[in-house]
Amino acid sequence: LLYTIKFELSRFDHLSVAFGHMSVYHSVKDLVCGILGDSYHVEVEPTLDTKGRGSQQMRFLVEPVTMVTPVVTMVTPNAMVTPVTTDLDVKSAQNQKRVFAKRNNMQSPVQTQLHVVDKESIMYETVIPSILDFLLDKNTELYSEIKSIFPHYYGQGMVGDDHYFIFEDLFYPQSGKQFQVSSSDEFHDIETVIEVMRSIARYHGVFHAVRQHSDFNFRQDHPLLTEDFILSKETHHVVAPFYNGEFHKTCKILQIVLSCPDTLHSKLHDISPELLPDIRNTLASLRSVVKDPLELMNKIRLRENPDRSILIHGDFHPLNIAASSAVDSTTNLEVVEVPVSDLSVSDSADPVSVKFFDYQLIRYGEGVWDLNQYLCQAATPPQRRDNLGEFLEIYYQTLCETCQKVERIGEKGKGISEKSFRDSEGIASESPYGDFDSFMEAYERFLPLQLVYGFGMLIWKYVTDLEAYQALVERLGDLEEFTTPHDSYFTADVVALIDRLGPKIWDALQVLCEFLIEIKCNGVLDQCNSVSH
Repeated sequence: LLYTIKFELSRFDHLSVAFGHMSVYHSVKDLVCGILGDSYHVEVEPTLDTKGRGSQQMRFLVEPVTMVTPVVTMVTPNAMVTPVTTDLDVKSAQNQKRVFAKRNNMQSPVQTQLHVVDKESIMYETVIPSILDFLLDKNTELYSEIKSIFPHYYGQGMVGDDHYFIFEDLFYPQSGKQFQVSSSDEFHDIETVIEVMRSIARYHGVFHAVRQHSDFNFRQDHPLLTEDFILSKETHHVVAPFYNGEFHKTCKILQIVLSCPDTLHSKLHDISPELLPDIRNTLASLRSVVKDPLELMNKIRLRENPDRSILIHGDFHPLNIAASSAVDSTTNLEVVEVPVSDLSVSDSADPVSVKFFDYQLIRYGEGVWDLNQYLCQAATPPQRRDNLGEFLEIYYQTLCETCQKVERIGEKGKGISEKSFRDSEGIASESPYGDFDSFMEAYERFLPLQLVYGFGMLIWKYVTDLEAYQALVERLGDLEEFTTPHDSYFTADVVALIDRLGPKIWDALQVLCEFLIEIKCNGVLDQCNSVSH
């Protein structure tokens, strides 16, 4: 009877450790032994598997010494040891489980400046257990729905300067399902988006309702959760090269493409030539309105209503979501979709399940922040054009239903506040937004976020040749204003650099053009102007 422990390192600084050194393997092995306890015998079985995401992995075989359900020992960064009950079960060989270790370098700016490990530790050590304990034995259906959103957590510990979270391995086939994360150049299909809308609505709804009906005060107990280090002046030098840098790189590359001879922009097969003047003008307006994307995000955050402030995910994009199926991997632009109105959980023999992870940027804010980030990064502009209303209706309805379920818990629970969402308007009052129109108004007030998260962060996800990307950026370095670029920009090497960026780079450029068409239609630039004032 064997358990396989697989360690998948996080995307941060994974190349800085020489994992070929057996001392590292044995150090992590010791951590595994400390977490799983004396009931297991651990043997090293080193492997390397990138799985297309650039992550290195270590595998361990773990053999139970005794036929007992083990107790996990959590080893914290401060060397404190706390027992944590685990769902690892050794009753039969059919109960094999796999887990992985998520690594963070505690000396990197990502941790020292953004406190990503500290925030994620609070989430898994305090917030999630508190929420689940509150729901347990009060509403078993809701308890199961919320628990299923999170990967199972076993403990944490340090190996040298590296911190490890130990989780179940979501990506190994279990119980007839295999979760997967879409690659950076993929979008979610309709069925997956719908399930994400339901699940994030339950997540938000529980935090909205528990805020009203419980004595939890995570904000007071953990002030770190009130901080948004991405938008802090103290961390601007850490995050600006990415948020601001990628936005302006994207604008410059698209500007060149839209100003190129017909031989270049003819590669945008699905963009009508008649639309190109409007697309160029919209890009020019975008560059003139959005000079500093981080400043725009800061101003949007000032729009958040404190009465609707909950613990949001804060980094809610497809690479932080695992789906059990229905991730399109063939093309980003030719997706055959079924109308949302024809889809329901019961329509599929194998309905999609989703799990959310990477709670490194959690903070207090409005849930519509998460929605705007996800929908602009997970769905294509045509998907949003055809289905956005239905996506948001599904979210709103599930949010209301979740708040209503927790309210019923509050009415029956002991020591629970009597404050209630319910009034004469029925289920609409269960939503912190009131009716659906008010919710839509709140969602639209945060639309400018999509310019940063969706438009500005698209190109780099398709880049596979970083050397070509850097060379192209350097060539376009002085292209600051949207004027007709000089002929020197259209040399053969510039065209070759664009082609070298990645095999799907023209797919990305086409999505960006569609994004600009959407921007012109939904008035998001007017929203940017109103934010500025």
